Amino acid sequence: MYFNSCPPDQRVFLKKEKNCDDESNKKTVYELKKNSGFLTKRNKRLAIQFRNYKEGEDKLNFQRENLMLFTSWRTEPSLLDSDLPMKFSEKLEVIQTNRIKTNPPEPFYHFLSGGAGVGKSTLIYAIKQVLERFWVHQPSNKPEDINILAVAPTGKAAIGINGTTIDSAFGFGFNVKDKLHKVTTLYYCNADVDAFNNLFLAVSPIEKIVSRALDLCSGTKSRSTITYMLSQAQKLQHKKTQNMQYLLKLCVETKYIVSHNIAVPDGISNGSPCILKKVIYGQLCEKNSRERIPIRAYVQFEKESTGEKTRRRLQNIIKADGITEKNWTPIQRICRSFSLSENTHIQVTRNQLPLLPSNARTIHCSQSCTYDNILVFLNKTLSRKLLYTACSRVTSLSGLYLSGIYKKPARATLENDPSLREMTRMRDEA
Repeated sequence: MYFNSCPPDQRVFLKKEKNCDDESNKKTVYELKKNSGFLTKRNKRLAIQFRNYKEGEDKLNFQRENLMLFTSWRTEPSLLDSDLPMKFSEKLEVIQTNRIKTNPPEPFYHFLSGGAGVGKSTLIYAIKQVLERFWVHQPSNKPEDINILAVAPTGKAAIGINGTTIDSAFGFGFNVKDKLHKVTTLYYCNADVDAFNNLFLAVSPIEKIVSRALDLCSGTKSRSTITYMLSQAQKLQHKKTQNMQYLLKLCVETKYIVSHNIAVPDGISNGSPCILKKVIYGQLCEKNSRERIPIRAYVQFEKESTGEKTRRRLQNIIKADGITEKNWTPIQRICRSFSLSENTHIQVTRNQLPLLPSNARTIHCSQSCTYDNILVFLNKTLSRKLLYTACSRVTSLSGLYLSGIYKKPARATLENDPSLREMTRMRDEA
């Protein structure tokens, strides 16, 4: 509620009609206790004008302005008649708390690009000078503080903007290792996951092996139909082909997941995380498949017990491949059938290694998994439940990294959150 002093005519009216039953007057005019005066409620909000004095330029006006903006007071003369420095020191904590309540402006980012000689360095230098001029007038500014840091990836570029290199500014040495090189990235949607995995494999310096699937078409004898169906099957996403990619990129020492339930009692099931260790080439017995292709992939699971029965069952193959490591498990090619549409009886049978890259995963697929390091990409549509699921996948907070602008999700209520309702019930009945 916002109040101001009551006009004199209304004061007289209120004194004369003190016992009046007019509800409108009783609601809008208020008599203060101990004959302190009258107040009437404003119909419109009043914005206090301020000049934004600097503490170093005009200390008394700076204190008066902060007391008026961030503390409660009745009349301005009473505020001016008091000892401003003493009252300012008494209310300093309240002023600082109320300052924090104001919403700061959203940070803005700009990408500047252009050919040589268009003035990129000149613009950066001009922005730097404007910011330095702004910060030098701030009351809390100290000459020895660094308010602006201009950095560039190379020494030549740093000289052009009167700055320094990124490594020098942040103390990156030659032996500094990237903590995120073994992190698992969590996204909200499958499109972001596929894009990240493809980019990760593309920029990886390790030699990549491409395992091409072998497709067979059944349900028709028409050669043109078979050719068309096989060409369409190559374009489908792995979600529509039983999680079997047509072109599977294999990169040693890279994270993968098993895309099918191969041996569930042995722990090799859909979604089991592993690291690719070696790829074995060979020939398939199918017709027109005499070329040497990747026929087996040796992976290492997180738990040594995973795949133990499979290693024991295929010990002759492991010995023939020259594998001496005891915890490497062979993953062989399998066949899965799928239809291109629901309205056709024609099926495509695909022969491929049941593996998928997993440097990035969706939050839904990460459930029941635990990681030492994860990077969660924040999304506007990320709900409180999904954010909790993503952050709870990591073993410790030191291994949790967040990327993006964090916006606090809507607070859960007892009416729409059964989990919170159950936790409240157990707490009350305990």
